[in-house]
Amino acid sequence: MLMSEEMDAGDILLQRTLSIAPDDTTATLSERLARLGAEALGEALTRLRSGGLDPLPQNPGEVTYAPRLTKEDGRIRWQEAAVMIERVIRAHTPWPGSFTDLGGRRVKILEARVASTASGADPRASSGSPAPGTILALGDAIGVATGSGVLELHVLQMEGKRALPAAPFAAGARLRVGARFDA
Repeated sequence: MLMSEEMDAGDILLQRTLSIAPDDTTATLSERLARLGAEALGEALTRLRSGGLDPLPQNPGEVTYAPRLTKEDGRIRWQEAAVMIERVIRAHTPWPGSFTDLGGRRVKILEARVASTASGADPRASSGSPAPGTILALGDAIGVATGSGVLELHVLQMEGKRALPAAPFAAGARLRVGARFDA
């Protein structure tokens, strides 16, 4: 883009799009964007030298502001929908990271997925509506109630410990169905 007095408001010289994959994190997306940006920069410089770029004004109505992230932005809010929590986890990987508390200790959530409704009924249906953050199932994933849906935790890390898959984490932390994160 061309320089202007306002931040990120100059005319666009060249633009590319990139789809976000369902399993992308900030780290994986940043890597793909860096490659695409390098290719686009090379193309833009070549076209700029030959006079083949026409500046396109930005639409001020489409301008958005992204505030600086803080560590607290990574705190999981279990009352949110499972799909939103999963997106927060992916967006905050690797920094600032996503976390919750369990028994007064911080737990990082490194990988999670929304539970598939195709694999069966929502486990909350049989026991009413457990509070968000309640552990509903233990196994290869730790199923946790959210404000809407169930989030499966796949890789977790207790503060001061190494990252573990769900089953060994649950065994080491002595988790049980009915326990709550952030309780």
